[in-house]
Amino acid sequence: MDLSQIVRNSFVHAVLILGFAGCGSSNDPSCREGRIYKEGVGCVEETPTDYNNVDAGSRNRGSIDTSVAPQDTYVAPQDGSADVQKDTYVAPQDGSADVQKDTYVAPQDGSADVPKDTSCAQKKYYFDDDGDGFGNPNDFKFLCAPNSIYKLTNGDDCDDNDYAVNPNANEDCNGKDDDCDGKTDMLKKSCKTDCGSGLEYCINAKWSDCQVSESCSTDVLGDVNCDGKVNQADLDQVTNYWKGNITKFTTADGSECVSGLKNADLDCDGKPAEDNDLSILIGYVKNGNTNSLKCPVDTLNLGDVNCDKTVNIQDTLAVVDYIIGSTTEFKKANGNICTTGKEAADTNCDGNIDIQDVNAITDYILGNPTFFPGCESRIAMVCGSKKEILKIISLDGKVTGEYFYTTPVADPSWSFDHKKIAFSTKIDGVEYIAVRDLTTGKTKGIQSNCKNPDFYGNDKLAMICGDAVYVTDASGENDALIKSGYGQLIGLSWAYNGTRVSLDINPYDSNAKTPGVNVLNVSLGAPQLIKNQPQFCTFSDWHPSTNEVVMACQSSAYGISNLYITGIDGSGLKKLTTDNDGDFIKPSWSPDANLIAFENYGKGIYVLNLKDSSITKIPNVSSDCKMPAFSH
Repeated sequence: MDLSQIVRNSFVHAVLILGFAGCGSSNDPSCREGRIYKEGVGCVEETPTDYNNVDAGSRNRGSIDTSVAPQDTYVAPQDGSADVQKDTYVAPQDGSADVQKDTYVAPQDGSADVPKDTSCAQKKYYFDDDGDGFGNPNDFKFLCAPNSIYKLTNGDDCDDNDYAVNPNANEDCNGKDDDCDGKTDMLKKSCKTDCGSGLEYCINAKWSDCQVSESCSTDVLGDVNCDGKVNQADLDQVTNYWKGNITKFTTADGSECVSGLKNADLDCDGKPAEDNDLSILIGYVKNGNTNSLKCPVDTLNLGDVNCDKTVNIQDTLAVVDYIIGSTTEFKKANGNICTTGKEAADTNCDGNIDIQDVNAITDYILGNPTFFPGCESRIAMVCGSKKEILKIISLDGKVTGEYFYTTPVADPSWSFDHKKIAFSTKIDGVEYIAVRDLTTGKTKGIQSNCKNPDFYGNDKLAMICGDAVYVTDASGENDALIKSGYGQLIGLSWAYNGTRVSLDINPYDSNAKTPGVNVLNVSLGAPQLIKNQPQFCTFSDWHPSTNEVVMACQSSAYGISNLYITGIDGSGLKKLTTDNDGDFIKPSWSPDANLIAFENYGKGIYVLNLKDSSITKIPNVSSDCKMPAFSH
């Protein structure tokens, strides 16, 4: 073969190799440099492939794979021509450009080709970047077994960069699909407003206002701007109205809230935005009260037939009109019925409203007497599972007053005119003495770190403060130390003439000088233990008109308590009850001294009739009621 033939054969061989190997990837003459021609698409950018970093999930069937060198073998031509390479390429059956015959097979699940490995059953293993136990669906490998990176068989995480987001998470109102259910913030929750119950919805990663029925009225106490809520905006308007800065209440758009004036009358006395209304609204808004504002329940005050919390000539005239038939109901200033009016008009509790009641109200207004003796034998007591209710009940079980507090109440005591009740309470662990004015309905704290108040007259109060006895007036001023340093003091009671008090010193106090029931002269001397009393006596109450006390005594340490009467000099000791009757504590004399109310421990309030020694339970009194106190 001559030189020209050898050169020609070599050229043909090179063309054949380049042609087969490059089919489908040669630049079309019409494409500029850096672009290639694709059938049906045209010129596209040529993207270089880093074959060293290509994994199974990124290889496409039919593409040229040069990560594995072809296994070429060379043989000598039989015709003596130059050697040519024996390649491993085959032409596709569909007539497209020849491609290299690779070693990849298509997975049956339609995902990217994976290496064929007949030595194991491969599975998908996912990478868990945030460590929440759920894999990234876009980051996986087909492996015979999990490795330290690809080790989860689930790819259920919808955000593998956030540990708090996964199928086991709870959906929050935050703009994320927290639980990977394909829904974002599709949430609602129940809520309540002064207007009623409703729902809040999660909108734009925030909870909406409580949505109630469209038919809900805006006639809500305290809501003076007609938005169905009671908040600082209402307080601002009521304050400005009270100051005289505005003459009407308006909505958010400046129009008049037609129910504003009515809703500004928070004490429901027919007069909007007064001092008491403002005080109620301040307490509601500032203290975060979650209860709805409501008109106060009419409170029975004998003689107050129009529910204005005072007894005056208007009540007298109203009773006269009722007697002569000019009216059949007693009404308030705003025209509403005073629900306690008829009961308040029956001042002697004989079941009739007549001229005797007119005379009694007139005498009361003139100050003689200062109470209605015909039916004023009422008992104050403490009720409720948390001892938070101050309740007033007549002997027949009729509730004539019920006052709810947010703190415990204890040791009630009446003023002599029956218009005030002092009691102990505790706020944040600190003991206080408070006084409720039954006429105005207001409660005032007067002393801290004190307990066991007892009225003498209408303003004078004795109380225990630490190991000392103090006397103060009902305003909390002019307090004076009487005596101190005699042991743990647990109770006291004024004498009928105000010169002495019975003083209970804890009988279990080993350091006490005179444990038991003592008598203390408020102007001189030390407490004197009453002689001949049984052991372990406490809870003394002074007789309304003599020098006797009733007390509760235990026959043994921490045993059953029974009631005893004794003279303050130790004479006339008499046991009133027996162990079979119950466990009796906290006795209280009735004004006429014929009855003694007491607490039967854990069973409610009972009354002992001293005339026949009978014991009866006051009806309609629950077993959690304690600490009875007869009105004077």
